[in-house]
Amino acid sequence: MMRRRRTGGGVCTWRLGVVVVAFFALLMTAPALLAKTGVVKTTTGQTYIGDVDDSKPGYVTINRKGIPTRVQRADVASIQLADDFPTFYRQRMAQLGPQDVQGRLQLARAAFEFREYNLARDAADSALQIDPNNADAVAMLETIRVQQRLEKNKPPPPGDATGAAPVSRPAATESAGGPAQPPENAKLLKPAEINAIRQAEMRPEDVGVRIRFDRNVLKRYVEYTNRVPADFYALNAMQQAEAIMHDGPVEMRKDIQIQNDPPALLQYRRLVQPFLVQNCATTGCHNGSNPKYNAILPPESDAATYTNFYILDKYIKKMPQSADAVFGHGDARMIDRQRPAQSLLLQYALPGAISEIDHPDVQNYHPPLRGLTDPRYRQLLDWVGSSLQPVDPDYGFDYPVPGATQPATNPTTAQSATTTRPATPPRVVPPPQARPMTPAAPRPAPPPPGQARPGAAVPR
Repeated sequence: MMRRRRTGGGVCTWRLGVVVVAFFALLMTAPALLAKTGVVKTTTGQTYIGDVDDSKPGYVTINRKGIPTRVQRADVASIQLADDFPTFYRQRMAQLGPQDVQGRLQLARAAFEFREYNLARDAADSALQIDPNNADAVAMLETIRVQQRLEKNKPPPPGDATGAAPVSRPAATESAGGPAQPPENAKLLKPAEINAIRQAEMRPEDVGVRIRFDRNVLKRYVEYTNRVPADFYALNAMQQAEAIMHDGPVEMRKDIQIQNDPPALLQYRRLVQPFLVQNCATTGCHNGSNPKYNAILPPESDAATYTNFYILDKYIKKMPQSADAVFGHGDARMIDRQRPAQSLLLQYALPGAISEIDHPDVQNYHPPLRGLTDPRYRQLLDWVGSSLQPVDPDYGFDYPVPGATQPATNPTTAQSATTTRPATPPRVVPPPQARPMTPAAPRPAPPPPGQARPGAAVPR
């Protein structure tokens, strides 16, 4: 059998084919090389955000996730370009109106597509601050959290170019000033404690609260109180839960499971916590570097969210005694339900010229609120003064609050001498045998006829 030899011409032909393929590949990718991040608005009101190529005279191409969209030049109203997405993000955010929720959500989606998750979260948080009940903003934030969690849990490369194993470092902060990762040994509230907070912050008029009754507690309560079963079972779940928590023994409360956030805590999750994470946890003050008051970040679970709420609610700061100061007659609280406007949550967020108590000196800290007319101020004030219970509830457990000047104890066990708010009346009435018996005071003898009682008015 004769073997055919490869000629030099064949090799040259093969190399020429490679060059031709590479040339055509370059032509195909040329529009992508010419594209810049930008936004294209059409004459019909549509808006496209992505990689924009406006090099063609007849049309503009917007590439999003590898899918090109062509818009005829006659239909283009305006084009705004930037060299990179962060620059475009800042320019675009500055152009949005103060109440433009949809514009912020569209910018959040674009940032998400460009894998700029911190910018996407900032835009979605901004939209949620304008409209706390916006379901699209809440869903967008949840999508961002899930994606960030997936990115964080990706296995690291086995080693770098030198073959060395990657060095394990403690989590500090995410890129672009994001929150720090929670330490593995961070103490979080347990499910039973989360349920206790939900019970205490729940109101009879709340709607949308899902309640589950365990261990046949409804029947046990009817037998305990000797109520008419038909009347009790005719009540709705909220009324039944309120009755058990008010009149039943303490152990029955454990069998009432609140399965979702009551409105006050849902508002905290959607409005207050994003505000704190965006404006407080990124300054190096409460993100793990300051032992006085640390938040659990990122708050990606119920345990972290409720732990942060508990720390916020129980945080107390010792104030100097001064006769002319608003806070001179007691300690200042982060959440003051009796005096909402004097909560440190609001005072610290106001400019120094307006606030009655200034935020401690922290490098790079800037008050996030513009003043008393800032919409976010009104939202925070409404949450403290209207959404939360008007009096401090007794959650029934203790949790050490970092930086607290006094232990956060239950009103039923101890009461600080400097507390400025009245103790919470217990919602649970203990069984008769559990209450201490106090001997009745002897009734005074009636005065003799014609003699007035002590302290009574004498007729003239």
